[in-house]
Amino acid sequence: MSFILNYLFITFPEFFTIFLWGTTLFGYRFSEIKKQILFMAAFSGLFSDLLWKINILSDFRILITLTSSFLLYKFILKNSWIRSFFIFFSTFFSLLITESIIVIVVGQFINIDDILQSFPLKFLITFLYLSPLMLGTWILHKKNKSILSFFNQNGYDRKKALYWTMIFVFAFLQGYLIIYMNYAFYIEEYQFLHKEIIFKISGFPIVSLILIIANIVLIYFTIKLKNYHLEKEIIQYEDSYHENIQNLIHTLKSERHDYLNEIQTLYILAKTESFDELKQYIQQLVNNIQSLNRVTQIKNIPVSALLHSKWNEIESKGVALEVITKTSDIFPTIKGYDLVKIISNILDNALRAVTEFPVKNPKIEFIWDKQGNEAVISIANNGPKIEKELLSKIFQQGFSTKKANGQHGYGLSIVKKIIEKYHGSIEVLSDDHKTEFIMKIPL
Repeated sequence: MSFILNYLFITFPEFFTIFLWGTTLFGYRFSEIKKQILFMAAFSGLFSDLLWKINILSDFRILITLTSSFLLYKFILKNSWIRSFFIFFSTFFSLLITESIIVIVVGQFINIDDILQSFPLKFLITFLYLSPLMLGTWILHKKNKSILSFFNQNGYDRKKALYWTMIFVFAFLQGYLIIYMNYAFYIEEYQFLHKEIIFKISGFPIVSLILIIANIVLIYFTIKLKNYHLEKEIIQYEDSYHENIQNLIHTLKSERHDYLNEIQTLYILAKTESFDELKQYIQQLVNNIQSLNRVTQIKNIPVSALLHSKWNEIESKGVALEVITKTSDIFPTIKGYDLVKIISNILDNALRAVTEFPVKNPKIEFIWDKQGNEAVISIANNGPKIEKELLSKIFQQGFSTKKANGQHGYGLSIVKKIIEKYHGSIEVLSDDHKTEFIMKIPL
């Protein structure tokens, strides 16, 4: 009878919570795999309880139980080995932490062996250390979040997966050796291999050596992961730089062609003595040159190159671009390619606003400023007003007011994520006359 009660009220709920937490953590929906989770929990719970009836070292029982759970993730949910590995270690490392904390805290007031002998106490302790996992599962489900969303947002490939896997494995190994080894000493009823090693063969130096090696390997792969991210950033910066240089070269070639045409036009106007038209044409050329000069006043090379290439595109569509430079600061703490992404997305958004809707004298205003210890970038357009109820939605990934035109609504979402990465803010002010995006980034 005690075996059945233990299975129904302790072991089965424990494995059900573990598998539900693991699958939710990695993006599964319970409604889609509820039969698989129920089977996995029922099988693992029964298998675990049967193993505890066999008189072998507790470490081996735990190892067999963990291995069977890992294989269930692989074959029942039909995952890849790497994904099964991640789910398995994530769930059981979470359980190890919550269970150890609860047992250590409760162990200060109640003897561990008394807890193991009392069904009500075991049930209470189980409920306490499963509660954080149940709460975490509920939060992830309500917010429709998962650990995969982190990797999707930050990029994911095989090399990165390898580094994260190794970091996770050796962090788990250290946690297991430190937490579970101490936990084993609290329990007198069961025999643990830890005690056999330390007391019978003086193995404490061996355990210490394993911890040191695990820590060295963990540090090694952490450095490798950091260097990997650094390499990716350098490549991304170089790609952005090369793209801007190519755009600038294209713009210069276009301007050279325009320059020859302008000289020819000036020559014809002078030859035909059309002095009023000549004066007006020269004034237009002066205005264009002044606009370009304002662009080159920005000393940040990637931003200046971007504005130079965008200026040609914007002006060609009959839209006036005014660049106002209020600071000579290049904002060195903000990566160039991040600034290019922010500015290009907002400029593209502003250009669409004034070209896709009928606007009299369409205009875009760009301000490069510094206020106190903050970089302030403002981009405004005189396009249509953004309604108040849409202002809170425009930064949501996939949201767009222009879906019919094939826009996917990711530009502003990207801008917001980049700004938040630097702990900055973005504010949108919109009325019948102007829509302005004000971005502030701490330096």
